[in-house]
This record gives sequence, structure tokens and C-alpha cells, in this order.
Amino acid sequence: MRILTKGFSLPGVEHTAAEWDEPQNTKDYDLVFLDLDAIHERNDLVAPTSDVPQAIEFPDTEDVIELLQSGNGLYIFLPRSRNIDALEVESGETAESQIDLLSWLPFNIRTTEEPGESVATESISKNWQWYFDEDFQWPMYFEGIRPDTDEFTLATSFLTTTRTSLAQTTFQKDIAVQFSVADVQDMASSFSDGIERTYTGRIYALPVTPAYTPEGLTRDILRRNYHMEVEPAVSEPEWASNRKLPRQKEIIEISESLEQEYKELKQYRKLLYEQGDELEDIVLDAFAELGFETRTENPGGRDGMVLTEDTAYVLETHGTENATGIKKVDQLHRWVRGARDEFDDDFETIVGLLVGNAYRTDPPDDRQQPIVGDPLKQLRDQGYKYLTTVQLYRLLELSQQDAISKSDIDSLLQETDTVVSLPEFDH
Repeated sequence: MRILTKGFSLPGVEHTAAEWDEPQNTKDYDLVFLDLDAIHERNDLVAPTSDVPQAIEFPDTEDVIELLQSGNGLYIFLPRSRNIDALEVESGETAESQIDLLSWLPFNIRTTEEPGESVATESISKNWQWYFDEDFQWPMYFEGIRPDTDEFTLATSFLTTTRTSLAQTTFQKDIAVQFSVADVQDMASSFSDGIERTYTGRIYALPVTPAYTPEGLTRDILRRNYHMEVEPAVSEPEWASNRKLPRQKEIIEISESLEQEYKELKQYRKLLYEQGDELEDIVLDAFAELGFETRTENPGGRDGMVLTEDTAYVLETHGTENATGIKKVDQLHRWVRGARDEFDDDFETIVGLLVGNAYRTDPPDDRQQPIVGDPLKQLRDQGYKYLTTVQLYRLLELSQQDAISKSDIDSLLQETDTVVSLPEFDH
């Protein structure tokens, strides 16, 4: 029996193992097992339409139909999520895209991603009772499937498919299905009722419960459903999985620390699109990350303060889909007057700093001038400064590249005439 696996291998079993960036002729095999979740585990894969070797290689749709015509079997191990974000690379240009991991099938499947673990035992197909139980965990269910069968039109002309439930949730949604395909001949003729020929091949869409691996599930399918002499997968006992070498423990601690740091740094992307309280908080965090002392907002008043050795910058932070308006300049002036009354003896200089995320819904490079006309004139007349959140994000980048220091940023703020300008973001 010719067996193909994608995304995993079967040691000790004669088969062809392929990764998701390796093309394979699906129709040449008797049984094909696809681990779609393995695509989620790879961070180097790009969209199938890309012209680079790292492109995802889905089975060819026509090959799938020929596999079914030949009476062979295709097993799809469902992913944790049906869609995945990936880059599309073509002629050296890159763009972000979203990939549907089931888009290559010759028919449309509607699913809802809602994990659960309630299975109606009476719904389990007889041939699959060895796999499913009432506590089975699943990542998604199929929409619009009745307990018997449901017909849909295939993308290829004159083909129809019938879906049969293998297991259902307690609220009668299918979590595993079998597809069979029929070829209806002579439908082009208005005088013919059509002759239906049902292919003996089948497609199975199955979730992989945490108790199994794709390898283990495949081995059991081969043993139980095809009566092949295959050794079951050796699973690691719980008492062994809890043992770790000292270096393993160190790596776990380091990885957990790095993961936490990554999550914290990821928050700074909010500088590019947020508004309101979220933007006010992340602006203060960004200045703190750059090494500045900050003071939190004054409820109903200023949005915080950034302190240097000689200067206190009073903040007004604002996100808008347009240019920054006069109202925000007026507010900043009120906050500065209040701060001068409150801290006049504490700082040599107290200056207003308007931090703006103007045109926040546009990509940074496509944004227009953030402040113009009377708002800009009034800001200049008061001797205040304007810093875009895009520039603040760029300062974080430069700081982490050791290309700019805290004192450099301090000088930049002091020496700039009104609108702080970085060459990378001049418009």
C-alpha cells in the first residue's frame, strides 16, 4: 500500500514523508494523511502563491478528485485554526495575506472555530468508536450538517459530494465528517436525467485529540481500519515527561522570560494605531522604555509628564483619523499653565509636548502632515513641541539598535522647532 504523510512521518512504516513546502503527486498514493496543524508550527512558510521555495504546497485539487476516482483515501487532520497569516512573496515583493488551510479542497466547507469537549456518544460512527468518546476535545465544528447526509456542489463541473457525520457534539454539530464524491454524467443535456457514478474514494476530516499525535492516530487508523500490521506509537509516560535536565530547566526559565519580554514589547505597536486611554498609557510606557522618568496622568487634566534633567514635558496625547486640531492645542496650554502653578519651583523649564497619532488608520508612510494651519501656529507661538507616535516608535527602534541615546533624544526635543522630525519619517 502506497502511503503519503505531510507534516509528520511514520518511523518503521514504508511510506513517503513530505514537509509542507515539498510538492507531492497526491493521486499516486492509496492513502494520504495530512497534518494541517504542522503548518501552524512552521514560521518560515509563505503563501502558496509565492514564487520562493518556502511556499506552502497544498494538494492539487484535480489530483484529489483523481485520488477519489481511484477509490483511495485522504485523511485531513484538522488544524487548531483554519486560517493562518502568512507573507506572499512574488518577484521580490512581499505582502501580508491570510491563508485558508482548507481552500484546496474541491468543495466548500463552512466551519465555526469554537473548541469544546462534549461529544454525543450515540452519534459516533461504528467504525470510529475506538477513537471518539464523550470527553473528546475538538477545535472546530462543521456548520449546516445534518445527522444523515448533506449535498454540496463541487468546484469542478458536474461533481457533487455527500457528507456523512462521524461524530457530533451534544448540541448536534459535526466535529468529524466523511466525504464521498459522485460524478454526474450527461447533465449538459436538457433531455437527460443524468447518470450518477459514485467514486469509492473517501475524504475524512478529523480533529486530533490531545491524547494522540498525528503519527499515533495514523498508526491506529492503519491497524484498525485497514488491518495493517503496524506497531502502535510509543507514548511517553507522564512520570518520564516530568523529568528535566538542569539545562532544560534553564532553557524553560529563559524562554518564559523572553516570551514575557516579547509580549511587553509587542504592546508598543499600539503607538501606530491606538487612541484614548490605551494610547496615553503606551506613550508613557514608551518614554519609560527610552530611559526617561515619567509621571502618570492627572485625571481630568494632563496625560502625564516626561522629565529630563532640566525640563518637564507636560503631555497631551491624542489619536485621530484626521490632523490634530486646535482643541488639543488649547487643552495642552491649560495643562501647562496648571503644571507651572504646581511645579514652578521644581523644574527649570516646563514645556508642552503634544504627542499625536494623526491619521492613525493609515499606514505610517501614507500619512499626511499631522498638524497644520492655526493649530500649528498656536503651538509654535506657545513654544510647545509636537511629536508623532510614529516617530516615538521609531525612537524605540533606534534605541534598541544602539543608534540613539537618551541624551540624544533629550537634545532632539529641546532643539526642535515645534514639530520633531526624524529623517525616516519626513513627509
